[in-house]
Amino acid sequence: MSRKKATTRRAPPAAATAPRANRWISTQIVQIQRRILEEAGQDPSQVPDVPFRYLTMKEVREALGLSESSMYRAMAVGKIPKPISLENMMQRGPVTA
Repeated sequence: MSRKKATTRRAPPAAATAPRANRWISTQIVQIQRRILEEAGQDPSQVPDVPFRYLTMKEVREALGLSESSMYRAMAVGKIPKPISLENMMQRGPVTA
């Protein structure tokens, strides 16, 4: 009779558990929304100006009405800018002179 080896679960690598720090700039997304409306023959002034901030994938998907895969396709052809990685910015300390 053979015994099965006990398997232990390994924790996922730290990079896999850390949240992604990729963000889009809100003003760029507003410009895209206005361009989409203009191409559809609608009034682009319907889209209000928003203050500058970084948006998550979910916020951009909701604003543009696209699925995640559609967003990646649009990024590949240049219709949507690629996100900015904030990982390096978040790891830096205060700037000293």
